[in-house]
Amino acid sequence: MKTAIVSVILACLTVSMSAQSWRDRGVEVPFTFRNILPNKTSAFGFTAAANIYGTVDIDTLLKEQEIPSLPPPAGVFIVYSVPPTPDYKWISPIDIRPLTEGKQYVETYEIGVTWNGGTLEIERGQGYLNEYVDSVYITDVITDFPDNFIKKKMDVGTVYSTSNSAITKLRIMVWYDARVVSVLSDVTTTAPMIYPQPAESVLWVKGATNGSSIRIVDIAGNTRETLENVTELTGIDLSMLETGTYLAVIREPLGAIHSSMFIHR
Repeated sequence: MKTAIVSVILACLTVSMSAQSWRDRGVEVPFTFRNILPNKTSAFGFTAAANIYGTVDIDTLLKEQEIPSLPPPAGVFIVYSVPPTPDYKWISPIDIRPLTEGKQYVETYEIGVTWNGGTLEIERGQGYLNEYVDSVYITDVITDFPDNFIKKKMDVGTVYSTSNSAITKLRIMVWYDARVVSVLSDVTTTAPMIYPQPAESVLWVKGATNGSSIRIVDIAGNTRETLENVTELTGIDLSMLETGTYLAVIREPLGAIHSSMFIHR
């Protein structure tokens, strides 16, 4: 029974940490959609993303969500996906595409917005690993009115604003430059060593590249300790941690990620 319990705990930890570690190997471009009315403002967040572990399917491990097909509520401000079927699928907060290594290319994210007046604002946020984004544009999909067509370059902090509620379908077009994306992958084969096992007051990490960061994560996936700019030999004070099983996640300056499990007693 005890062995079974330990196995379940370790399995939960593996899933939780895999989601975080895999997310660290991709590019994220966040947007905020706001419907501004005289008496209130409603907002939705959406992130266009690409990840070396992304697929064309729903990547739940990367926090992409599959939401049941439903028509958007009438008269309610909502942001939803535009699938190639008559059904509506409410959009996941993050849409992850495969990150194609060694290429410069564009990914298109089609979305719809239901709104009944006021002003629609779309703002691009800072995002993650923006150095792999060449440029971002937002365009109207297709409308019956030529003067509704938009093509707006969205730099970080740029806001596109319109009061024309006929604009309900948009494309976010992200040009990714993944010609040097190898830095997102494991670029070293030798993982740093952690000791002792089990650890009591101090956990030692040997062999990490100078400038790496180390996170200590509990079985719930919560970060308990963080060290930045570590050296080749680093001691981590464990006195503030409860007895239990933890994961040391080491991220090197060029993006390689190593993780090792240890027991604190």
